[in-house]
Amino acid sequence: MQASLKKFSPAIFGIALICFILPWVNFSCQGQHIATFTGLQLVAGTTIQQHGMFGQRQSQKVDSEPLGVAVMAITALGLALSFVKNRKTSLVLGIVGFVAFTLLLLLKSKIETDASIQGQGIIQVEYAIGFWLLLMSFIAAVVLNGYLYFHSKEPVQATITQTVSSLQSHALQFPPPFPATPIETPRATADFSKLIATLVGWIAANKLLVSSIAGTAVLLIVVYKLFLQADPVKDGKRVAEAYCECNKANSQRMLEREKELLARFDAGSFKTRTVAQSELNRIESDLSQLTKCNDEAAALYNKKRSSYVGDEQTMYDFMAAFSQEQSLCTDDQEVALNDLRSQLAVKIRSLPMYAGEVTPPATSTEQIAVNPSIAPAFISGDGVRFRAEPSTEGAIMYKFSKGTQVEVLEWLEGWVKIRHNGTVGYVSSDFVRQ
Repeated sequence: MQASLKKFSPAIFGIALICFILPWVNFSCQGQHIATFTGLQLVAGTTIQQHGMFGQRQSQKVDSEPLGVAVMAITALGLALSFVKNRKTSLVLGIVGFVAFTLLLLLKSKIETDASIQGQGIIQVEYAIGFWLLLMSFIAAVVLNGYLYFHSKEPVQATITQTVSSLQSHALQFPPPFPATPIETPRATADFSKLIATLVGWIAANKLLVSSIAGTAVLLIVVYKLFLQADPVKDGKRVAEAYCECNKANSQRMLEREKELLARFDAGSFKTRTVAQSELNRIESDLSQLTKCNDEAAALYNKKRSSYVGDEQTMYDFMAAFSQEQSLCTDDQEVALNDLRSQLAVKIRSLPMYAGEVTPPATSTEQIAVNPSIAPAFISGDGVRFRAEPSTEGAIMYKFSKGTQVEVLEWLEGWVKIRHNGTVGYVSSDFVRQ
Protein backbone atom coordinates (compact mmCIF):
# COMPACT_ATOMS: atom_id res chain seq x y z
CA MET A 1 0.00 0.00 0.00
CA GLN A 2 2.84 2.37 0.83
CA ALA A 3 4.43 1.75 -2.56
CA SER A 4 1.23 2.78 -4.30
CA LEU A 5 0.82 5.87 -2.10
CA LYS A 6 4.33 7.05 -2.98
CA LYS A 7 3.22 7.41 -6.60
CA PHE A 8 0.85 10.19 -5.58
CA SER A 9 3.65 12.49 -4.35
CA PRO A 10 4.92 13.50 -7.84
CA ALA A 11 1.30 13.99 -8.93
CA ILE A 12 0.61 16.36 -6.02
CA PHE A 13 3.61 18.57 -6.74
CA GLY A 14 2.88 18.40 -10.48
CA ILE A 15 -0.64 19.67 -9.85
CA ALA A 16 0.83 22.37 -7.62
CA LEU A 17 2.99 23.63 -10.49
CA ILE A 18 0.02 23.61 -12.87
CA CYS A 19 -1.82 25.83 -10.40
CA PHE A 20 0.59 28.66 -11.26
CA ILE A 21 -1.02 29.10 -14.70
CA LEU A 22 -4.52 29.28 -13.19
CA PRO A 23 -6.16 32.46 -11.83
CA TRP A 24 -5.05 33.22 -8.27
CA VAL A 25 -6.50 36.54 -7.21
CA ASN A 26 -9.20 38.99 -8.37
CA PHE A 27 -9.22 42.70 -7.53
CA SER A 28 -12.41 44.76 -7.59
CA CYS A 29 -13.58 48.19 -6.46
CA GLN A 30 -17.16 48.64 -5.24
CA GLY A 31 -18.28 45.60 -7.20
CA GLN A 32 -16.48 46.58 -10.42
CA HIS A 33 -13.79 44.15 -11.59
CA ILE A 34 -10.31 45.70 -11.92
CA ALA A 35 -7.86 42.89 -12.68
CA THR A 36 -7.19 39.16 -12.36
CA PHE A 37 -3.72 37.69 -11.89
CA THR A 38 -2.46 34.15 -12.34
CA GLY A 39 0.26 32.73 -10.13
CA LEU A 40 2.76 32.97 -12.98
CA GLN A 41 2.00 36.69 -13.41
CA LEU A 42 2.64 37.30 -9.72
CA VAL A 43 5.91 35.38 -9.98
CA ALA A 44 7.24 36.99 -13.17
CA GLY A 45 5.51 40.37 -13.02
CA THR A 46 3.23 41.70 -15.75
CA THR A 47 1.70 44.80 -17.30
CA ILE A 48 -2.05 45.35 -17.23
CA GLN A 49 -4.19 47.59 -19.42
CA GLN A 50 -6.92 49.67 -17.76
CA HIS A 51 -9.48 52.15 -19.02
CA GLY A 52 -9.05 55.63 -17.60
CA MET A 53 -11.84 57.98 -16.59
CA PHE A 54 -11.85 59.57 -20.08
CA GLY A 55 -11.89 56.28 -22.02
CA GLN A 56 -8.17 56.17 -22.75
CA ARG A 57 -6.20 52.98 -22.10
CA GLN A 58 -3.52 53.12 -19.44
CA SER A 59 -0.68 50.67 -18.81
CA GLN A 60 0.35 49.79 -15.28
CA LYS A 61 3.36 47.65 -14.42
CA VAL A 62 2.98 45.03 -11.69
CA ASP A 63 6.30 43.96 -10.14
CA SER A 64 7.26 40.39 -9.36
CA GLU A 65 6.35 39.08 -5.90
CA PRO A 66 9.44 37.62 -4.16
CA LEU A 67 7.29 35.35 -1.99
CA GLY A 68 5.62 33.99 -5.13
CA VAL A 69 9.05 33.25 -6.61
CA ALA A 70 10.01 31.38 -3.43
CA VAL A 71 6.79 29.33 -3.48
CA MET A 72 7.33 28.31 -7.11
CA ALA A 73 11.01 27.42 -6.51
CA ILE A 74 10.17 25.23 -3.50
CA THR A 75 7.33 23.56 -5.43
CA ALA A 76 9.74 22.69 -8.26
CA LEU A 77 12.20 21.31 -5.68
CA GLY A 78 9.42 19.16 -4.21
CA LEU A 79 8.55 17.76 -7.64
CA ALA A 80 12.19 16.82 -8.30
CA LEU A 81 12.63 15.13 -4.89
CA SER A 82 9.34 13.24 -5.18
CA PHE A 83 10.93 10.86 -7.70
CA VAL A 84 13.43 9.67 -5.07
CA LYS A 85 11.76 6.66 -3.43
CA ASN A 86 12.97 6.19 0.15
CA ARG A 87 11.82 6.91 3.65
CA LYS A 88 14.03 9.93 4.27
CA THR A 89 12.73 11.67 1.15
CA SER A 90 9.20 11.41 2.50
CA LEU A 91 10.21 13.45 5.54
CA VAL A 92 11.97 16.02 3.35
CA LEU A 93 8.91 16.34 1.10
CA GLY A 94 6.71 16.86 4.13
CA ILE A 95 8.95 19.71 5.26
CA VAL A 96 8.98 21.18 1.72
CA GLY A 97 5.19 21.11 1.62
CA PHE A 98 4.94 22.81 5.02
CA VAL A 99 7.42 25.57 4.07
CA ALA A 100 5.60 26.21 0.77
CA PHE A 101 2.26 26.31 2.62
CA THR A 102 3.64 28.88 5.08
CA LEU A 103 5.11 31.09 2.33
CA LEU A 104 1.83 31.00 0.42
CA LEU A 105 -0.04 32.26 3.49
CA LEU A 106 2.55 35.04 3.90
CA LEU A 107 2.01 35.98 0.24
CA LYS A 108 -1.74 36.12 0.84
CA SER A 109 -1.22 38.45 3.80
CA LYS A 110 1.12 40.71 1.78
CA ILE A 111 -1.35 40.99 -1.12
CA GLU A 112 -4.14 42.02 1.25
CA THR A 113 -1.91 44.55 3.04
CA ASP A 114 -0.73 46.15 -0.22
CA ALA A 115 -4.30 46.36 -1.53
CA SER A 116 -5.47 47.98 1.70
CA ILE A 117 -2.71 50.61 1.69
CA GLN A 118 -2.71 51.50 -2.01
CA GLY A 119 -6.48 51.25 -2.41
CA GLN A 120 -7.15 53.13 0.85
CA GLY A 121 -9.56 50.40 1.96
CA ILE A 122 -11.86 50.40 -1.10
CA ILE A 123 -10.16 47.57 -3.01
CA GLN A 124 -11.63 44.08 -2.50
CA VAL A 125 -9.47 40.98 -2.89
CA GLU A 126 -10.92 37.58 -3.80
CA TYR A 127 -8.89 34.40 -4.28
CA ALA A 128 -9.59 32.15 -7.26
CA ILE A 129 -9.43 28.41 -7.91
CA GLY A 130 -5.68 28.34 -8.61
CA PHE A 131 -4.77 29.72 -5.19
CA TRP A 132 -7.04 27.42 -3.20
CA LEU A 133 -6.05 24.34 -5.21
CA LEU A 134 -2.38 25.12 -4.58
CA LEU A 135 -3.03 25.56 -0.86
CA MET A 136 -4.80 22.17 -0.71
CA SER A 137 -1.96 20.56 -2.70
CA PHE A 138 0.57 21.61 -0.08
CA ILE A 139 -1.67 20.29 2.71
CA ALA A 140 -1.98 16.99 0.84
CA ALA A 141 1.81 16.83 0.41
CA VAL A 142 2.37 17.30 4.15
CA VAL A 143 -0.25 14.71 5.15
CA LEU A 144 0.78 12.09 2.56
CA ASN A 145 4.52 12.27 3.13
CA GLY A 146 4.07 12.47 6.90
CA TYR A 147 2.03 9.26 6.75
CA LEU A 148 4.63 7.53 4.56
CA TYR A 149 7.45 8.54 6.88
CA PHE A 150 5.88 7.51 10.19
CA HIS A 151 4.44 4.24 8.83
CA SER A 152 7.68 3.08 7.26
CA LYS A 153 8.96 -0.37 8.20
CA GLU A 154 12.31 1.09 9.26
CA PRO A 155 11.70 3.22 12.38
CA VAL A 156 14.19 5.81 13.41
CA GLN A 157 14.95 4.14 16.75
CA ALA A 158 16.07 0.98 14.97
CA THR A 159 18.56 2.95 12.90
CA ILE A 160 19.94 4.71 15.97
CA THR A 161 20.24 1.43 17.89
CA GLN A 162 22.05 -0.24 15.00
CA THR A 163 24.49 2.65 14.73
CA VAL A 164 25.31 2.65 18.46
CA SER A 165 25.70 -1.16 18.50
CA SER A 166 28.05 -0.97 15.53
CA LEU A 167 30.21 1.62 17.28
CA GLN A 168 30.32 -0.49 20.44
CA SER A 169 31.25 -3.73 18.62
CA HIS A 170 33.93 -1.89 16.69
CA ALA A 171 35.47 -0.71 19.95
CA LEU A 172 35.47 -4.24 21.40
CA GLN A 173 37.63 -5.58 18.54
CA PHE A 174 40.65 -3.73 19.93
CA PRO A 175 41.33 -4.74 23.55
CA PRO A 176 43.67 -2.50 25.52
CA PRO A 177 47.41 -3.58 25.52
CA PHE A 178 47.55 -3.41 29.31
CA PRO A 179 45.16 -4.84 31.87
CA ALA A 180 42.22 -2.59 32.12
CA THR A 181 42.11 -0.54 35.27
CA PRO A 182 38.67 0.48 36.43
CA ILE A 183 38.26 4.22 36.14
CA GLU A 184 35.46 6.06 37.77
CA THR A 185 33.69 8.11 35.09
CA PRO A 186 31.35 10.82 36.26
CA ARG A 187 27.78 9.98 35.37
CA ALA A 188 27.16 13.36 33.71
CA THR A 189 30.21 12.90 31.45
CA ALA A 190 29.12 9.39 30.47
CA ASP A 191 25.61 10.54 29.66
CA PHE A 192 26.92 13.45 27.58
CA SER A 193 29.30 11.18 25.63
CA LYS A 194 26.47 8.76 24.95
CA LEU A 195 24.26 11.62 23.75
CA ILE A 196 26.97 12.89 21.38
CA ALA A 197 27.55 9.40 19.99
CA THR A 198 23.83 8.93 19.46
CA LEU A 199 23.50 12.31 17.73
CA VAL A 200 26.49 11.65 15.45
CA GLY A 201 25.10 8.26 14.55
CA TRP A 202 21.68 9.71 13.74
CA ILE A 203 23.19 12.47 11.54
CA ALA A 204 25.31 9.90 9.70
CA ALA A 205 22.25 7.76 9.05
CA ASN A 206 20.12 10.74 7.89
CA LYS A 207 22.47 12.78 5.74
CA LEU A 208 19.82 13.53 3.12
CA LEU A 209 17.35 14.81 5.71
CA VAL A 210 19.92 17.00 7.48
CA SER A 211 21.23 18.49 4.23
CA SER A 212 17.68 19.19 3.01
CA ILE A 213 16.75 20.99 6.23
CA ALA A 214 19.97 23.03 6.12
CA GLY A 215 19.45 23.88 2.44
CA THR A 216 15.86 24.99 3.06
CA ALA A 217 16.96 27.16 5.97
CA VAL A 218 19.68 28.79 3.87
CA LEU A 219 17.19 29.38 1.02
CA LEU A 220 14.71 31.06 3.37
CA ILE A 221 17.44 33.28 4.83
CA VAL A 222 18.61 34.31 1.35
CA VAL A 223 15.04 35.08 0.23
CA TYR A 224 14.48 37.18 3.35
CA LYS A 225 17.75 39.10 3.00
CA LEU A 226 17.35 39.80 -0.72
CA PHE A 227 13.61 40.41 -1.05
CA LEU A 228 11.81 40.80 2.29
CA GLN A 229 14.14 42.65 4.67
CA ALA A 230 13.37 46.37 4.71
CA ASP A 231 16.12 48.73 3.53
CA PRO A 232 15.26 52.36 4.42
CA VAL A 233 18.03 53.85 2.26
CA LYS A 234 17.03 51.86 -0.80
CA ASP A 235 13.34 52.61 -0.20
CA GLY A 236 14.01 56.35 0.18
CA LYS A 237 15.93 56.46 -3.10
CA ARG A 238 13.28 54.42 -4.88
CA VAL A 239 10.46 56.77 -3.83
CA ALA A 240 12.48 59.87 -4.78
CA GLU A 241 13.23 58.37 -8.19
CA ALA A 242 9.53 57.70 -8.71
CA TYR A 243 8.71 61.35 -8.02
CA CYS A 244 11.58 62.53 -10.23
CA GLU A 245 10.57 60.38 -13.21
CA CYS A 246 6.96 61.50 -12.79
CA ASN A 247 7.90 65.18 -12.81
CA LYS A 248 10.04 64.71 -15.90
CA ALA A 249 7.21 62.94 -17.69
CA ASN A 250 4.76 65.66 -16.67
CA SER A 251 7.12 68.39 -17.89
CA GLN A 252 7.51 66.67 -21.26
CA ARG A 253 3.76 66.29 -21.72
CA MET A 254 3.11 69.87 -20.67
CA LEU A 255 5.83 71.18 -22.98
CA GLU A 256 4.30 69.40 -25.98
CA ARG A 257 0.77 70.60 -25.22
CA GLU A 258 1.78 74.21 -24.60
CA LYS A 259 3.82 74.26 -27.81
CA GLU A 260 0.62 73.29 -29.61
CA LEU A 261 -1.21 76.08 -27.76
CA LEU A 262 1.46 78.64 -28.78
CA ALA A 263 1.11 77.54 -32.40
CA ARG A 264 -2.63 78.17 -32.18
CA PHE A 265 -1.91 81.69 -30.92
CA ASP A 266 0.32 82.30 -33.91
CA ALA A 267 -2.46 81.03 -36.19
CA GLY A 268 -4.89 83.56 -34.67
CA SER A 269 -7.19 80.97 -33.07
CA PHE A 270 -7.84 83.06 -29.92
CA LYS A 271 -9.65 86.41 -29.92
CA THR A 272 -10.12 87.07 -26.21
CA ARG A 273 -8.06 86.67 -23.08
CA THR A 274 -10.80 84.72 -21.32
CA VAL A 275 -10.97 82.04 -24.01
CA ALA A 276 -7.18 81.68 -24.18
CA GLN A 277 -6.81 81.43 -20.39
CA SER A 278 -9.65 78.89 -20.22
CA GLU A 279 -7.96 76.75 -22.87
CA LEU A 280 -4.65 76.85 -20.98
CA ASN A 281 -6.44 75.87 -17.75
CA ARG A 282 -8.24 73.05 -19.55
CA ILE A 283 -4.99 71.62 -20.91
CA GLU A 284 -3.34 71.64 -17.49
CA SER A 285 -6.45 70.16 -15.87
CA ASP A 286 -6.62 67.36 -18.45
CA LEU A 287 -2.97 66.51 -17.93
CA SER A 288 -3.38 66.40 -14.14
CA GLN A 289 -6.26 63.94 -14.50
CA LEU A 290 -4.59 61.72 -17.07
CA THR A 291 -1.26 61.54 -15.27
CA LYS A 292 -1.45 58.98 -12.45
CA CYS A 293 2.25 58.56 -11.74
CA ASN A 294 2.18 61.26 -9.08
CA ASP A 295 -0.61 59.45 -7.17
CA GLU A 296 1.35 56.20 -7.45
CA ALA A 297 4.51 57.88 -6.15
CA ALA A 298 2.57 59.41 -3.24
CA ALA A 299 1.04 56.02 -2.39
CA LEU A 300 4.50 54.43 -2.47
CA TYR A 301 5.88 57.18 -0.22
CA ASN A 302 3.08 56.73 2.34
CA LYS A 303 3.46 52.95 2.26
CA LYS A 304 7.22 52.97 2.80
CA ARG A 305 7.13 55.76 5.37
CA SER A 306 4.42 54.03 7.43
CA SER A 307 6.54 50.86 7.59
CA TYR A 308 9.22 52.77 9.52
CA VAL A 309 6.94 54.53 12.00
CA GLY A 310 8.07 53.69 15.53
CA ASP A 311 11.74 53.22 14.62
CA GLU A 312 13.45 56.61 14.82
CA GLN A 313 16.72 55.51 13.22
CA THR A 314 15.21 53.79 10.17
CA MET A 315 12.80 56.70 9.70
CA TYR A 316 15.73 59.11 9.70
CA ASP A 317 17.63 56.94 7.19
CA PHE A 318 14.58 56.77 4.92
CA MET A 319 13.94 60.54 4.96
CA ALA A 320 17.63 61.38 4.53
CA ALA A 321 17.97 59.09 1.52
CA PHE A 322 14.72 60.46 0.08
CA SER A 323 15.85 64.10 0.42
CA GLN A 324 19.35 63.43 -0.90
CA GLU A 325 18.08 61.61 -3.98
CA GLN A 326 15.54 64.35 -4.68
CA SER A 327 18.27 67.00 -4.57
CA LEU A 328 19.98 65.15 -7.41
CA CYS A 329 16.87 65.14 -9.60
CA THR A 330 17.20 67.62 -12.47
CA ASP A 331 14.47 68.41 -14.99
CA ASP A 332 16.05 69.27 -18.36
CA GLN A 333 12.70 70.60 -19.63
CA GLU A 334 12.22 73.11 -16.81
CA VAL A 335 14.01 76.05 -18.48
CA ALA A 336 12.27 75.51 -21.82
CA LEU A 337 8.91 75.15 -20.11
CA ASN A 338 9.32 78.37 -18.11
CA ASP A 339 10.32 80.27 -21.25
CA LEU A 340 7.32 78.88 -23.13
CA ARG A 341 4.95 79.85 -20.32
CA SER A 342 6.35 83.37 -20.27
CA GLN A 343 5.57 83.65 -23.98
CA LEU A 344 2.05 82.35 -23.40
CA ALA A 345 1.50 84.79 -20.52
CA VAL A 346 2.54 87.71 -22.75
CA LYS A 347 0.28 86.59 -25.58
CA ILE A 348 -2.68 86.05 -23.23
CA ARG A 349 -2.27 89.54 -21.72
CA SER A 350 -2.05 91.02 -25.21
CA LEU A 351 -5.61 89.89 -25.99
CA PRO A 352 -8.75 91.88 -25.05
CA MET A 353 -10.65 90.56 -22.07
CA TYR A 354 -13.95 90.48 -24.00
CA ALA A 355 -14.95 90.42 -27.63
CA GLY A 356 -15.21 93.88 -29.14
CA GLU A 357 -12.54 95.53 -26.98
CA VAL A 358 -9.80 97.19 -29.01
CA THR A 359 -7.12 97.15 -26.30
CA PRO A 360 -6.94 94.85 -23.32
CA PRO A 361 -7.70 96.52 -19.99
CA ALA A 362 -5.10 96.39 -17.25
CA THR A 363 -5.57 93.53 -14.84
CA SER A 364 -6.77 95.05 -11.57
CA THR A 365 -5.94 93.93 -8.08
CA GLU A 366 -9.59 93.03 -7.56
CA GLN A 367 -9.62 90.75 -10.59
CA ILE A 368 -6.48 88.99 -9.41
CA ALA A 369 -8.04 88.40 -6.01
CA VAL A 370 -11.13 86.84 -7.59
CA ASN A 371 -9.18 84.69 -10.04
CA PRO A 372 -5.49 84.45 -9.03
CA SER A 373 -4.63 82.47 -12.19
CA ILE A 374 -5.23 85.58 -14.35
CA ALA A 375 -1.79 86.88 -13.32
CA PRO A 376 1.18 84.47 -13.49
CA ALA A 377 2.74 83.41 -10.20
CA PHE A 378 6.42 82.75 -9.69
CA ILE A 379 8.56 80.96 -7.11
CA SER A 380 10.76 83.50 -5.34
CA GLY A 381 13.44 81.20 -3.90
CA ASP A 382 15.72 78.30 -4.82
CA GLY A 383 15.07 74.78 -3.57
CA VAL A 384 11.46 75.57 -2.57
CA ARG A 385 9.73 72.31 -1.68
CA PHE A 386 6.64 71.27 -3.66
CA ARG A 387 4.66 69.06 -1.26
CA ALA A 388 1.77 66.64 -1.67
CA GLU A 389 0.01 68.06 1.42
CA PRO A 390 -0.09 71.52 3.08
CA SER A 391 2.18 70.41 5.90
CA THR A 392 5.90 70.15 6.60
CA GLU A 393 5.26 66.40 6.98
CA GLY A 394 3.87 66.16 3.44
CA ALA A 395 5.81 64.23 0.82
CA ILE A 396 8.25 66.40 -1.17
CA MET A 397 7.38 65.85 -4.82
CA TYR A 398 9.82 68.34 -6.29
CA LYS A 399 12.11 71.29 -5.48
CA PHE A 400 11.55 74.48 -7.49
CA SER A 401 14.24 76.79 -8.75
CA LYS A 402 13.84 80.55 -8.46
CA GLY A 403 11.63 82.07 -11.13
CA THR A 404 9.62 78.91 -11.89
CA GLN A 405 6.14 79.86 -13.12
CA VAL A 406 3.19 78.12 -11.48
CA GLU A 407 -0.60 78.35 -11.52
CA VAL A 408 -2.19 79.39 -8.24
CA LEU A 409 -5.37 77.46 -7.39
CA GLU A 410 -6.03 78.55 -3.82
CA TRP A 411 -4.46 80.63 -1.04
CA LEU A 412 -4.45 78.90 2.34
CA GLU A 413 -3.12 79.85 5.76
CA GLY A 414 0.64 79.70 5.31
CA TRP A 415 0.36 77.64 2.11
CA VAL A 416 -0.57 78.07 -1.55
CA LYS A 417 -2.25 75.33 -3.57
CA ILE A 418 -0.69 75.38 -7.04
CA ARG A 419 -0.57 73.37 -10.25
CA HIS A 420 2.74 72.73 -11.97
CA ASN A 421 3.16 70.58 -15.09
CA GLY A 422 -0.27 69.08 -14.46
CA THR A 423 0.58 68.12 -10.85
CA VAL A 424 -1.33 69.73 -7.98
CA GLY A 425 0.48 70.35 -4.70
CA TYR A 426 1.39 72.91 -2.07
CA VAL A 427 4.23 75.36 -1.40
CA SER A 428 4.84 77.80 1.42
CA SER A 429 3.14 81.15 0.82
CA ASP A 430 6.44 82.90 1.70
CA PHE A 431 7.87 81.83 -1.67
CA VAL A 432 5.03 82.64 -4.11
CA ARG A 433 4.86 86.01 -5.84
CA GLN A 434 2.35 87.30 -8.40
